[in-house]
Amino acid sequence: MQSVLFATYTSLGTGTSKTTLNGGNVITLPKGTRQIIGIEPVVVPKTPTAAESTTAKVTLESGDLALYNCDFMAQPVLGILGATGQMHVPKPKFWPLYVPTVGGERITVSGTALVANTVAPKMGCDIYISDEPPRFPQRKGKLGTTTSTGTAAVEVVSDQSLVVNGGSILESVYGAIGYTTVVASDPVQAFINVSSSDVLPAFPIQGVMQPVGAGLSTLISPTSEGIVELDVQLAMAQSCSFRLAADFSAEALGTAGNFVIGLVYV
Repeated sequence: MQSVLFATYTSLGTGTSKTTLNGGNVITLPKGTRQIIGIEPVVVPKTPTAAESTTAKVTLESGDLALYNCDFMAQPVLGILGATGQMHVPKPKFWPLYVPTVGGERITVSGTALVANTVAPKMGCDIYISDEPPRFPQRKGKLGTTTSTGTAAVEVVSDQSLVVNGGSILESVYGAIGYTTVVASDPVQAFINVSSSDVLPAFPIQGVMQPVGAGLSTLISPTSEGIVELDVQLAMAQSCSFRLAADFSAEALGTAGNFVIGLVYV
């Protein structure tokens, strides 16, 4: 059987410091909880501000559980040109974790804005639990550096050597673009380009990032499904170094936004 807990909406402030969700309080797992199935973070802008997107990550930590490298991104909310439009909040993305528990553990759920906002957004997080032990290996997540897209039609490298230690299988690579300003007839087209000589086979990992469609006018609100996750199965060395990049060579951008690439592994 399963149920869901909620780390209540909490302001992330206007900076990029980590903030404990659930009003600053830890969450205690109910008696009989045998696993954290997964999480579903959501970030919500409070007041639209021109040319600002809203991107954030959630982090789970606990002195009672092995919750190291448990960083996952919430769906980004794209910016608008002025403060008169409505910002579109995509459906939250579910991240499976399969963390074994015994019940009663105390968990800190934190949120961190990846880009500072003029008006503080709020963040919350669903936590799915079960009274049955996990049937799959525990999943971990690590995010690369939040990086400007720039405006040129080129590849943009966010990390030359993001190191992941202690993994065995790379299960997925994901990316998302936080576009800040709509420009007429200016779509966003990019793809993830990740590589590592420490995975086996040493295949490149390339796949589409969610495009952002163009409009005829700038007085519109952009929409995007946000995160695209690419399923892979590659063996990892004990210490793995990754080059993370996004390729925007299909078309130059009218204005710069930001992007993030993340890794999910066991």
